Amino acid sequence: MWHFPPLAVERPSLASRLHDRTEQALASSVEAAKERVGDEAGRVEVTCEVYQYPADLRLIDLSREADLVIVGRRSRRGLAALGSVSERVASHAHCPVVVIPPGE
Repeated sequence: MWHFPPLAVERPSLASRLHDRTEQALASSVEAAKERVGDEAGRVEVTCEVYQYPADLRLIDLSREADLVIVGRRSRRGLAALGSVSERVASHAHCPVVVIPPGE
């Protein structure tokens, strides 16, 4: 998920380039996630979405129709147990949430 900076909104061509580059970068991450899950039977759906929206709000909204939300933790607050996005998603999601610590 990507929340475009205000400058990108003022310059649509920049926003479009950021969107395209983000989609390209995430495509390989989706494939890696599918391999890591190892779901040959096709029962696990791994999706990727580039969306202009604050990540926590979008994930909480998407959790209404999900069985499980998995988020990474990238805390920038020193010894905090959860980062701000993962903390808000874990607190407000409409389904179970798994928070993966850095390096896992």
